[in-house]
Amino acid sequence: MNDLSMQTLTKQKCQCIICQRSDALIRQDDKMKTTKICVMVLKALQELNPTQEYFSLKEDIFKFIKAHWHILSFIKPFTSQKWRKAILDAFNHCTSIQSGKGICKSRGFYKLKSSENSKESSVEAPQYKNELISSAIILQKSLEENVRVLSNAQMNFFVCQRVDVNYHINSLMSSIFKTQKFIEFACNL
Repeated sequence: MNDLSMQTLTKQKCQCIICQRSDALIRQDDKMKTTKICVMVLKALQELNPTQEYFSLKEDIFKFIKAHWHILSFIKPFTSQKWRKAILDAFNHCTSIQSGKGICKSRGFYKLKSSENSKESSVEAPQYKNELISSAIILQKSLEENVRVLSNAQMNFFVCQRVDVNYHINSLMSSIFKTQKFIEFACNL
């Protein structure tokens, strides 16, 4: 990537994956892995330079990071003074990234493995939301079944007049209902 295109990136917001998700990235909690960031950077570079196969760590990747520093500086791996080493380690150990050492005859060149190019972005918020909703639905069905079983058990114990057992069952049912309400609330976010 040449210096002119980097200067253009810093003057205006580009349409890469990093800029499109800037708000979400800045609000991201500390759990974002460095390898995920590296994959995002390579995807963004591929979007900006579709004809370039491998990207140089010094000439492309670090310049891209500096051009997007206003976004990336808020993400935990970049808050350390040793962020360059963390990025290099992530590029060398990420299973989604391929080194260009053999093809480029030099170290420090990387590309996404072809399986990553065809996949949807691994940081797609809708995908995570759908998975969360799906998990919440499964949990809710399980909770409903548990409530049904507890209700049947409560009816059986009512006949036996075991007040102490009824108290525990009512406590469990109350906890289950509270969990259900929380799940419904979380799904509506």
